[in-house]
Amino acid sequence: MHIGLSDVFTTEVQGVVKALKIALDRGWSSLWLESDSSLVVASFQQPLLVPWRLRNQWEYCLLRIRNMQFKVTHIYHEGNACADTLANFGVHHQNFTWWEVVPNFIREDYVRNGMCLPMYRYT
Repeated sequence: MHIGLSDVFTTEVQGVVKALKIALDRGWSSLWLESDSSLVVASFQQPLLVPWRLRNQWEYCLLRIRNMQFKVTHIYHEGNACADTLANFGVHHQNFTWWEVVPNFIREDYVRNGMCLPMYRYT
């Protein structure tokens, strides 16, 4: 979805907050979040890095993920073409879009990034 104009870090944080809210609303008990922003990854340990206008939402998400099996990792920008393609999709579409299956326009990147491998349980 289109988040609006902002600096890169604020946009990344907004995307993470939205993803966490979706996971929580859907009742997911496990989530592995990958980000190409090392600052976003660090924000899970240092919440004061998050811009003040997003801090309440961030703190709420941090509180809620304590009840989940949650893992956050850094991935280099070049390592996830799917995320880049989806981000570009979001820039050009104003409405929230959710897919239950991998959309055709990222299928090739999805396979190339190794995302079709079986998921393993992390604690």
